[in-house]
Amino acid sequence: MGPTGLLLAGADPVAPARIIRDFAKGHDSRPAVKIALIDRRPVTQESVEAMADLPSRDELFGFIAGGLTAAVGGIAGVLNGLIRDIAYMIEEVAEKQAAADTQ
Repeated sequence: MGPTGLLLAGADPVAPARIIRDFAKGHDSRPAVKIALIDRRPVTQESVEAMADLPSRDELFGFIAGGLTAAVGGIAGVLNGLIRDIAYMIEEVAEKQAAADTQ
């Protein structure tokens, strides 16, 4: 069986899973995860290994922020195009009005 260790994590359960995986790569796959608890629920070794491949919490927040920024940029581009189109229509109406007044 061998020694048993206990690892406690804070708000980001992915970071400890990644640390254990990276350490085990260079040390003959040791330590091995026997059981994990996340939010008081048991998690299998396979789940811990899958979690280690997930992006960190900060990376996920970065992905979300990037997506929101792109969406806002798209909306701004659409609104800018609408304003430009309205300005062109007003200009055309003013030119037609001026042409009608000169005749």
